[in-house]
Amino acid sequence: MMKGNSLEKPKTVPVFAVVFLTLILAAGAVFAQSNFGKITGKVVEKGTNMPLIGANVMIVGTNLGAATDRDGNFEITGVPPGRYVLKARFMGYKEMTKKVLVAADKIVEVGFKLNVDVLGLQEVVVTGMGGTQLKEKLGVTIAKVKPSEIVGSNEINIVDALAAKAPNVQINSFSGEPGATASIEIRGRNTISGSRGPLFVVDGVPIDNSTRGVGTGGTGSGGTVEVNRASDLNPQDIASVEILKGAAASAIYGSRAANGVVLITTKRGVPGKTRIQYVMSYSWDRVNRSVPLQREYGQGDKGKYKKNYLRSWGPKLDPGTPTFDHSMEMFNETGHTEENNFSISGGSNLTTFYTSFGYVNQNGPFVGNSDFYRKYSFRVKASQVVGEHLKFTGNLFYANVKAKYLNSRSNTGGITLGAWRTPPEFNNWPYLDPKTGLHRSYRYSTPTVLRKSRKYDNPFFSAFEKINNSTVGRTIGNLTAEYDPTEWINVNYTLGSDYSEDNRIRVNPVSSTANAGNGSMWRRNYIFHEIDNNLVATFKLKKYLNKVSSNLSGTFMSGYNFNRRVYHFLASTGDIFITPHYYQLDNTVTKNSNEYEYVIQTESFFGQATFDLFKQLYLTAALRNDGSSTFGKNQRRHWFPKFSAAWEFTKFKLMPKLPYFEFGKFRLAYGEAGIQPAVYSTTTGFISGMR
Repeated sequence: MMKGNSLEKPKTVPVFAVVFLTLILAAGAVFAQSNFGKITGKVVEKGTNMPLIGANVMIVGTNLGAATDRDGNFEITGVPPGRYVLKARFMGYKEMTKKVLVAADKIVEVGFKLNVDVLGLQEVVVTGMGGTQLKEKLGVTIAKVKPSEIVGSNEINIVDALAAKAPNVQINSFSGEPGATASIEIRGRNTISGSRGPLFVVDGVPIDNSTRGVGTGGTGSGGTVEVNRASDLNPQDIASVEILKGAAASAIYGSRAANGVVLITTKRGVPGKTRIQYVMSYSWDRVNRSVPLQREYGQGDKGKYKKNYLRSWGPKLDPGTPTFDHSMEMFNETGHTEENNFSISGGSNLTTFYTSFGYVNQNGPFVGNSDFYRKYSFRVKASQVVGEHLKFTGNLFYANVKAKYLNSRSNTGGITLGAWRTPPEFNNWPYLDPKTGLHRSYRYSTPTVLRKSRKYDNPFFSAFEKINNSTVGRTIGNLTAEYDPTEWINVNYTLGSDYSEDNRIRVNPVSSTANAGNGSMWRRNYIFHEIDNNLVATFKLKKYLNKVSSNLSGTFMSGYNFNRRVYHFLASTGDIFITPHYYQLDNTVTKNSNEYEYVIQTESFFGQATFDLFKQLYLTAALRNDGSSTFGKNQRRHWFPKFSAAWEFTKFKLMPKLPYFEFGKFRLAYGEAGIQPAVYSTTTGFISGMR
């Protein structure tokens, strides 16, 4: 047994989830105050006066706001008397602001006519660590994927849904089996030995996207598809995805960002009428082609028959000899995917809520009992404004995933090679001998002994008799407190947690190739728990920079982050079944167990400044300092700088106006990001010139 640190086993349900629900439900009485004003109005498209449904109208510097209804109308209640700036924003349109004066017990009417933003330059992009920026001001590369593109892909895995949605983002799907993994690489490979996957951040909280197969291949002892944990998320819950490409964009995440960062924002409730939505989809899958196999020559070598021989290079088969299509016989069923999603959302300008339930049922086209994937998911997200300057937001997600995987990746025990290497004249069905009831294969066609390796397992035996099961329970959540003491200061604290427990079992029955036909099994338990604390203070500097020049504005952000990741692994293995078909560790002759645990802690300080000069030159500079328990003794902390500049030269006064050329921008960016070393790793080496 190997242990990195001693600690208690994480609890299944984070305590903060109970805290945030208590805060959300107990806040109502604060607002039973009078002498408040109300702002009403309508948001339409300029030129057509078409109502814009779902446009956001916010009071700048406060947490008060509303969304427009189906007629474009909005209403903001509970507004303290005073002067405010009202901002209207809608995707695909240029934002607009207006000044208003609110009096006690009075209603102020304000109308907005928004211009179409053809180039999407007014689109707000999430830049990381709580920061946002208009697209036209970006000096780095950030790709944004819209929710309609994700849902329209009809993929149940969020990584698969990102395929072909952003340039320089490569998605590799390794199998069409239910629940199979998809990997993501941003701008190619950035490491030789480490993980190639980017950091995933959901609503400001890093989450696990590791991949694990149920077994290993090569000896017939396992070999299933791997599953990436981001697949636990429900694509229907996602409001937007931003992909930070390159170190200049991702450096704000320091030592975990060399492979890029995927920022996911989930849906929230919108003030207005309660919205109820149900989405159901159903699709069918059939394998239309496979690896072509010859059906002309029989078992043997060099044109001669050899009994129980490995290959089919024997004599030419006589005309009329029955042959079998082993390339397609394992894909003889129609797979299907059923997806159901129900959501309800709504609220007021003080309280919002979003709740969703999801169910996915996927069966593949393979024959047998080990080809399905089930996922149940639940999410609740709520926010509550407390007074004029304080806002709480809570987000809780739970997923339960049950799957049975095919033994498809093993060498001698997998269904693929077992089928493809079968001579064309041998019929794999039935996989049990009609006389003896024993496992038959082309290398042991008339079995008389139970406990004997078949060299290559009959693919139908692997599909119907072997067990590779997984059950996952996962909870992701966060609680955010947002405080605006003044119109130019915002303080944001987020406590997040990602907890998952993955229980797996693998069984190779007696007579399978593994363990010389004596059978084997193992049980594995993976526990992952990540806790993230993030404190960010943002200062709007326009008021003070305007004293220097009215053409100068900017922001400054500083923050502190503490992240703790705990990984616990327990495995129990049993070899040689005493009684066949009874799959318990107590029923094995030899037993072994292995357990280990490691803890990674990372402490970070970071700061970022942005400047807007003459509304055409945009500068960003940031610096992050990380200290990690996996860093070497000689350098416990590392610096990660970034700088970017963007000049929108088409706004330059001396720039001649060119037809059909409305927007142009020069960009310059530099940044550094890293990959944390593995635990217990003291040296990372690379050896070249070896054969």
